[in-house]
Amino acid sequence: MIDLKCRAAARYAASDQTPISFSGDQSRTHILLRGAAEYQPGAAGVAHKLYPGDVLLLNRREPHGLKPLPTGATGRIDTVWLSIDYHVDELSPHPLAVQMPQELLLRADEVTDHAELLRTAEVLETELINHQPGEHFIALHLGDVVVVAALRRQQRVDQQGNGFLAALANPAIRQALAAIHGEPARRWQVSELAREANLSEGTFSERFHRLVGEPPMRYVRLWRLLTARRLIAATPLPISHIAARAGYASSGGFSRAFRRQFALPPSSLRRGP
Repeated sequence: MIDLKCRAAARYAASDQTPISFSGDQSRTHILLRGAAEYQPGAAGVAHKLYPGDVLLLNRREPHGLKPLPTGATGRIDTVWLSIDYHVDELSPHPLAVQMPQELLLRADEVTDHAELLRTAEVLETELINHQPGEHFIALHLGDVVVVAALRRQQRVDQQGNGFLAALANPAIRQALAAIHGEPARRWQVSELAREANLSEGTFSERFHRLVGEPPMRYVRLWRLLTARRLIAATPLPISHIAARAGYASSGGFSRAFRRQFALPPSSLRRGP
């Protein structure tokens, strides 16, 4: 849907208070599994103490550190956490990219059911410990799940019922989105999408706009152009062919719409020799 991909996942286990430093080259998510740690931010952040089950998502790319802390009466340090590096296409106008928080701290007790997130984190930890064949592939996919699960928890904590993940959780709007994503070239009308969602036009338009953040037809146009941009960058298909697959009758009309949306011509995405 958008380029949100885990690039690396690592497990850290500490028995002293030596801080672990992280560069600002990637967005990162840290999830505390055991013990305690202090998040030491860069210039723009706020320090936090992290405890088991806490999740810290950092979409703001800047150096920071995690310092293990003593816990309990003995002051023993036994801190374990997972760090997931991920990439999100910040230039994408897709609602999910636009709505990504720059910094998000989710406490373990902010929602009553966080078993899904913790189960995934525990499976990821097991993969990173055991070093079985296929570890890298499985770890990256589990990392994706952890980041998305953290964003889903944000939706529950916010209790606003808005945002693109809330749209995906709504059966009627999810059905309409699946139709748009499955047939981007189709000449969709609001009435057709409302039928896909089994809602009246008025109810559908209001709910779609509120949850997705865009009116239905504007989202259709946006999705067509995002689909085309991905194809142009990733395939050698002729741009005229991609324009047709995106629902444009002419290459000229497609190029003008593409330039309005992304402020560059489609041909600029082609990799050189």
